[in-house]
Amino acid sequence: MEIFLSIVGETLIPDDISDILGDFPHESGRKGDPIYATLPKGKTVSRPATSGYWQRSIETGNALVSDDDLNDLFGGLNRDSLIWDTITIDYKCGITVHEAGPNTDPKTIFSDYWLTLFNDIGLELHINED
Repeated sequence: MEIFLSIVGETLIPDDISDILGDFPHESGRKGDPIYATLPKGKTVSRPATSGYWQRSIETGNALVSDDDLNDLFGGLNRDSLIWDTITIDYKCGITVHEAGPNTDPKTIFSDYWLTLFNDIGLELHINED
C-alpha cells in the first residue's frame, strides 16, 4: 500500500505550509508549476499543476499500517489541531490509501490513535482499492 498526506489549494504556497507544520514535504509545487510523469514506455511528460500542493508519502508492504510507518509520514510535523485548523480552513487536506484490498475498513488499516488524530486535525480519509 501507498499512503499520502496531501494538502491542496489554488492559492497554496508550499513554503508557507512547511513553516506552519514545522517540516518539509516530499513533493510540492505552486499552481502552474510543471508536474512530471514517466509513461510506461519511458517517455516523460509534463503538465502545469492546477492547484498548489504539499505532499508526503510512505509505502508499506503490509495490509496494516504500523505506528512506525505513520510516525515516519508525520515525522517532524506539528500535530496540534489548532495549527491544523489554520490549514484546513483554506485547503483540502487528507490521507489517501492506494492499493488497499476490496472493501477495506479504515479500522483494519489504522489504529484508533491514528483515526482519532486524522479526525481531530481535520484530515479526510480516502481508501482506493486495488
